[in-house]
Amino acid sequence: MLQVGFLFSLTVGLTILIYQCSIPAFEGLFPPNHDAIIRVLLFCLCEWHALAKLRLHSNDSLALLDEALKKLGTQIWRFQEGTCEIFKTYELPSEAAARQRRQQAQAESGCQVKPTPSTARLKKFNILTYKFHALGGYTRTIRMFGTTDSYTTQIGESAHRIIKKFYRHTNKKDVAMGLTKYERRVTRIQQQPDSLAGEATIPAAEISDDSSPELHHIMHPLPCNVFNLASFLRENRSDPAVKDFIPKMKDHLLSRLHGYEYDGDECSFTDDERNDLRIIGGLNRAIQSTVLRINYTTYDIRCRQDVLQPGPGCFVFTLLREDGPDAHPFWYAQVLRAFHIEVLHTGPDARCRSLQSMEVLWVRWLGVEPKYRWGFHKAWLLKVGFVLESDDNAFGFLDPSLVICGCHLIPCFLDGRTTVLLKQGHSVARDPTEEDDQHSFYVNMYVVCHFTNTLQAEDNLIDLQTGTYFVTSHG
Repeated sequence: MLQVGFLFSLTVGLTILIYQCSIPAFEGLFPPNHDAIIRVLLFCLCEWHALAKLRLHSNDSLALLDEALKKLGTQIWRFQEGTCEIFKTYELPSEAAARQRRQQAQAESGCQVKPTPSTARLKKFNILTYKFHALGGYTRTIRMFGTTDSYTTQIGESAHRIIKKFYRHTNKKDVAMGLTKYERRVTRIQQQPDSLAGEATIPAAEISDDSSPELHHIMHPLPCNVFNLASFLRENRSDPAVKDFIPKMKDHLLSRLHGYEYDGDECSFTDDERNDLRIIGGLNRAIQSTVLRINYTTYDIRCRQDVLQPGPGCFVFTLLREDGPDAHPFWYAQVLRAFHIEVLHTGPDARCRSLQSMEVLWVRWLGVEPKYRWGFHKAWLLKVGFVLESDDNAFGFLDPSLVICGCHLIPCFLDGRTTVLLKQGHSVARDPTEEDDQHSFYVNMYVVCHFTNTLQAEDNLIDLQTGTYFVTSHG
C-alpha cells in the first residue's frame, strides 16, 4: 500500500525545491499510464509556479499564467480521477501514532473523545481546499497589487526567524525590551563601517572586486594555487580525459590570440605554430582558480552572481553557435578545472608580442540527447548527456567570458549509470568515489536561487514556447 505522504507530495502543497526537482525522482515509479499523468502534473505545477512567482510581468506573461492554470486544473482532475482512485493511501505511522497520543491526552484531561481505530486511517486526495481555490485569483491579484514578491508571506516568515534568533540573546523576562535593545545593538554594529569610512582610507588593492558587477567573471590568480600541469598529466596519462591536453589547450589559446570567433570547433594549428606559443614558467607553474564567479543580468534587470567551484559537479552553459531548425540555443559543459596561463606569442603572425595572462576553463562537453522530444507541448524537460570519449570534442577548453551562468542538471535516475561514455575506472573527470558516469541529465529550467536572505525567486525567465532561458550576459 502506498502511504499518503508519497502521493500527497504531488499536490500544490509541495515545497518549492521538492517539486521543482521531483520529475526525475518520480519517473518510472508507477505503471506507464499513471507515470505519464504524474509527470505532466508535475511539469504543469512547475510551469504555473514559475509564472506566478515572476518578479516582472506583462500582459503576455499574465495571459500565459491563465493558460498554465487551465492546463494545471485539467491535470489535477486527471490525477484525481485517473490515479488517486486506483491507489489506496493511508496515514504515515508517525501520523497515526500522533493521533493516538492526542486522543489519549484528551481522554486523560476528561474530554469526551470519539474512539477511532488504532490502525492507519484511509486518506483521500482532496481538492476542496483553499489552496486550490486561491489558484484562480493569482492573475487578478497581480494586476491589482503587482508581482507576488511584494506581498509574499515569505517576508514575514523570514522576519519571524530573525525575532526567534534575537530571542535567544534576551533574559527571557522582559522580552519586548530585550528584543528592542538587541536589535539596536546589531544595527549600530552594522553602521560602524559607514561612520568610519571618512576617517580611514582603504587602499584600492585591498578592496575585493568579487561583487563588482562591471566584470563578467572573476578568477583570482592566487600564488598559493600554483598547479603543476606536467605532473598532473604524467600521473593521469592513461586517462582518456587528458588525451591531447597540451595541443588542444594551445589550439584554444592561439585561436583567441588570433582573434578568431569561437564557433564551438577549435581551429587546428601546426606543430610549428604551437611552438610559437611559449608558456611562461613551463607547465609546472600554472595557477589554478578554485572559485569561479560569473556575473549576469536576470530577466528583471537585476545583477546576479553565480559562485562556482570547478569540479565534477560544476555545470555551466553558453550560447550555441550553430544554425538549423533543430539546433538547441545552448551548449552545456562540466567545468573540470580553471587555469591562469601566462603566455608569450612569438610567431610571425602574432598580434601582441608582450607577456599575456590568459584565463581558460577545461571542460567536458554535454550534448542534447538525440531523437529526444522535449518541451512544453510534450511536458518533458530537456535531456543532455556527456559526449562519447571517442569524439575529439568530448573534452576541450572554453573562454570563461563566453559562459552565461551556472546551470542545474538533475540526473536521469531511470536511465541509470554507464561506462560507455568514458571507460570504467578512476578519472579526473569524475568524482573520486565514482568509476562510471550518469547516463543522462535533465536540464532544470525551473531552478530557484536565493537572491536575499528573505526571498526566493527565479533568476531565469523561461520562454514558454521554446523552453529556453532569458538571461542577459555581461559583455
